[in-house]
Formats: sequence, C-alpha cells, structure tokens
Amino acid sequence: MTEKLYPLVAEAMREGIYLPNRSSNLCSYKHCAFAATCEAEFGGRVKGNDEE
Repeated sequence: MTEKLYPLVAEAMREGIYLPNRSSNLCSYKHCAFAATCEAEFGGRVKGNDEE
C-alpha cells in the first residue's frame, strides 16, 4: 500500500493539493495557519474561530 500511496501523496503535495482532516485534534485556528483558507475553500467550520 505504501508503494502505491506515497507517490500519489507526493505528487499532490507538489501540486499544492490538500484535503482537510477536520477530525484531527490539530484542526483548529490555534494549530493551523491555513484554517481560514480551509473554511473558505471547503466550507464548514474550523474550531477556534473567535470571529463568531
């Protein structure tokens, strides 16, 4: 699985493609510099947005 998955992930990273993982403990404004961009691009809410 790693031999197949790693090249796909590496290519996506080179092209700037990312997918949000909102179930991660690190998915928050406190831990992620891209939280606002993530909300704008993918919708939904990221934890810790004080503008509410």
